[in-house]
Order: sequence, then structure tokens, then C-alpha cells
Amino acid sequence: AVGSVDQHSTLQQMMEGYPDKSFWFFNYLSIEKSLPLKIENFPQLDVLKGKSLGDLIRAQSYAIEASLKETGASTLRCEYSEL
Repeated sequence: AVGSVDQHSTLQQMMEGYPDKSFWFFNYLSIEKSLPLKIENFPQLDVLKGKSLGDLIRAQSYAIEASLKETGASTLRCEYSEL
């Protein structure tokens, strides 16, 4: 699954399907250090001030990994400082 495209149904299948899979997570830290999001016109998103798209993608990745671990799934995370 890439980002949130079909993520809900894919994650549901991973979590509730037959437990014969391992899940790998790849983070490219240099790419994730992007410019901050521009959210000035959306006060309801103040919690995101100073955050970048990379920050959001990284948070999503860690949350998915934690959810999978709660089901007993095997996970592996690889972090790279440069592409």
C-alpha cells in the first residue's frame, strides 16, 4: 500500500487475514525532511503547524506498524539517511 490509497481495506486484510506474512517499512529520512505544510487558512489544523508532509507520512508509517504489531504480525523497519 502506498500512502492512504486503498489503505483501509488493505490494512484490514493484513490485520484480519491469515497470519503468514511479514511487513517491511522503509523510511528515507532525507526525503521526509521537506518544507513545512502551509495551513494558515485552516485554523482547525493548527496542530500541524511546523510539520511537513514527511512528518505526516512518518507518523502514519509508525502508527500502521504499531497496529500490525498489536495483532502479533512480524514487522521490520529500515531507515535510510539518504536515498
